[in-house]
Amino acid sequence: MIVDYHLHLRDHEERIEHSVEAVERFVEAAVVRGVDEIGFTEHVYSFEQTRHLWDQQYMLDRCAWDLDRYVGAVTGAKERGLPVKLGLEVDYVAGRERETADLLAPYPWDYLLGSVHYVDGFPVDEEPGLVEKLGPHDAWRRYFVWLRYAARSGLFDSLAHPDLVRYHEPRPDTEAAR
Repeated sequence: MIVDYHLHLRDHEERIEHSVEAVERFVEAAVVRGVDEIGFTEHVYSFEQTRHLWDQQYMLDRCAWDLDRYVGAVTGAKERGLPVKLGLEVDYVAGRERETADLLAPYPWDYLLGSVHYVDGFPVDEEPGLVEKLGPHDAWRRYFVWLRYAARSGLFDSLAHPDLVRYHEPRPDTEAAR
């Protein structure tokens, strides 16, 4: 069985549409590509209901969508028998574990992906960001520390893109790191 469990419900122009019809279009495209089942994992910071979790302006600027509508679109598609899973890509925020868990608890998630997009207040996959601030070696080291915190939090079923720091190439010199 071929699956893809890390999709965002956006079109090629990055427009978001949380509807059963949009889910159907993704399923149709997956079938053409030989994918048997897909899972949607919108970024948690995309939703108005999560605004209280964020300190980063990037995330606050994106809290525009309704979480209930997203959940309804995917669960509606599941009820129609479409091969989809309901997930969410949830950013780990140290010190906000309980708030995050409480926010997510009422929903029927099939899985939650944990992610780290900010480390010590610096973006991981934007420039200038963590790599420019710390250099490649220390950026990778700090990123993995935060991934460890996310994994230990127990909030997530799996971690998304554990190599996100690669966005900035080059990788740290392994010889110099020894």
